[in-house]
Amino acid sequence: MCGTRTGPTSMDQPLGPGVVTLSRSETIQDCARLQAQLVSALSQYRVIEIDASAVAEADLTLVQTLISAHRTAAEKGGRLCVRGPLPENLASILERGGFLPRGLGAGIPSGGLWPLNDAGDRQPTQPERTAA
Repeated sequence: MCGTRTGPTSMDQPLGPGVVTLSRSETIQDCARLQAQLVSALSQYRVIEIDASAVAEADLTLVQTLISAHRTAAEKGGRLCVRGPLPENLASILERGGFLPRGLGAGIPSGGLWPLNDAGDRQPTQPERTAA
């Protein structure tokens, strides 16, 4: 679960969470539909949880769309997180893209892309840096 955050909030937005369930296919052909779903959810809820359990086909545009939505939610004082565990194919895309450390794979903790930090807030996972 994403949890709740204290601080300023719009009175017409529930603390959430709202849930966006990803489809079996989340590729470049599907990103406009997903973007519309996320924009709608972000206008209704402060906290958005992404259910990625059904994803069987995905590409990097899914990751880009989720990162964009995460940033938009943060700018509005909200949050977006992915319910874990991630499907193996999505975890593989995240590893190849540098968003998850290699070998973590589908073992990512609940919370998906934005695991809890020591303060209990979800933060975006930073790509690993390798020495040149």
